[in-house]
Amino acid sequence: MNSIERNNLSPSTLSPRGTILFWGTALGCALALGAVLIRVLSMPKAWGALACLAICGLCGLIVWTHLKLPIVPALRLALLASFWFRLEINLFAIKKQGHETPVGIVISLMLLLSLLLLVNHLYEGWRGREQGGVFPFSFSAVSVLLAMFCGLSVLQGVETMLGIYGLWGLVSEVLICYVAAAYFTSTTSMRQIVLCFAGAILLNAVLGILQYFDLFGGWELLGSTTGEREMKLPGMEVSRASGLCESPNTFGWILVSLSPLMIAPVLIAKAQFKKWERQFCVAAFFLGIVALILTFSRGSWIAFLCTMPVLVGFVLIAQPAAERGRLIVRLAGALLALVLFSLPFLNPLLARAFGEDDGAAESRLPLMDVAMEMIKANPLLGVGMGSYEAVMRRYDFTADFISDSFPYPVHNLYLHVAAEAGLPALLCLLTLVGIALWRGWQAWRSGPPLPRAIACGAIIGMLAYLITALKEPSSFDSGQIRILFLLCGFLLAAKRAISFPISDPATATTSGEQESGFSGQ
Repeated sequence: MNSIERNNLSPSTLSPRGTILFWGTALGCALALGAVLIRVLSMPKAWGALACLAICGLCGLIVWTHLKLPIVPALRLALLASFWFRLEINLFAIKKQGHETPVGIVISLMLLLSLLLLVNHLYEGWRGREQGGVFPFSFSAVSVLLAMFCGLSVLQGVETMLGIYGLWGLVSEVLICYVAAAYFTSTTSMRQIVLCFAGAILLNAVLGILQYFDLFGGWELLGSTTGEREMKLPGMEVSRASGLCESPNTFGWILVSLSPLMIAPVLIAKAQFKKWERQFCVAAFFLGIVALILTFSRGSWIAFLCTMPVLVGFVLIAQPAAERGRLIVRLAGALLALVLFSLPFLNPLLARAFGEDDGAAESRLPLMDVAMEMIKANPLLGVGMGSYEAVMRRYDFTADFISDSFPYPVHNLYLHVAAEAGLPALLCLLTLVGIALWRGWQAWRSGPPLPRAIACGAIIGMLAYLITALKEPSSFDSGQIRILFLLCGFLLAAKRAISFPISDPATATTSGEQESGFSGQ
């Protein structure tokens, strides 16, 4: 059959037997797809969403590969976007005291994407492509020590299964850190960080503002708050913004931690971005600040006020001396614009900052006393990962017995980790952060403009995260700590971009890179 005949091939040109085979195959495929869709629609929402995603992803992967387009950039972009909503399922879930949703082995979209990127990374190494080390030896060694201490703490805890779920969370978080350090070292990938976060912040900020005015209720399918977000303030009641995040406090935590990664590069490495891209990022940053105000999360407000002057200092240092005066004027104008943006929300802002809060802040002090008693009694391995809520009454010697009136873990990440897994585990976690910050500082001091800017944004974001962590509960089985490991990955990636630069797809010259559907690291 010649090429013309092949191109004109259709059911009408087939033989009777071929026509029957063609339509039979088409009908069989349609019935199979219908059966799959019926099965998907009968699943719980989270399972159904992941199943639909898997079907669409498989079809998209086939088409994408057939067109010989690079897959890695698409996976990178999807991974970045997955941090701004929660699409996950819990296997073998157990109801945990103090948690609205059951806790289990979390299979999240970001975990699946990280696994795909890890497989590709190993495949490229097997093909002989030189990739360089991803984690420095010190980071790898401390990660192993952290896992060891956490594993030992599980053995002595009273909630063994919850401890195993916490270990699963820790492994997932280290995997995310590894993938971030491995895949965000090229110019294209760093631009993806900035522009994807700008789009995500803009979308979530708009939804958060709509939530404040009760015009958007949230999408439960994506893990966002759909229940009560109302907060009583002196003389008023407000609806808090949460975007697509699980709670307003989480939304504020993510905003102050990741928005510096969006704004620092467009101020420090302007030449890497088009004019409209810079304007887009600035607009997203301003709307993000408005949304941050509407979260009414005081810890995130404090983190923002503490870290923004540091960011301004970094930006001024990066500018030529002749341009610093002009930049100061622009920053002053931006501050004035921010004040004007905030005026419509001034009354609730002041009421939240300085008004009565029905003892919410005071309740954190007795919670800290309970955690300190746990640490004093179990300094080496803690009470066991996942066992905090199960044993906290044992260590509650407060006057009002806070564990009955407020049966939640301590609102402090550091005390929470130390109480559950012990002081050595907390020391290991802080050492990982210190190593990542040091590598980021090295990138800031000696790198090209874009890696320097990413390092700057990640350093500021990490500082904001650590400040907010002083008043928020989090452990290795919670989603919030993933942001810490993501920032560690970006800091390591910035240093790795200098030590082992990776070419962008457009500059790849080897035939293997051009032929591989997975090219484009």
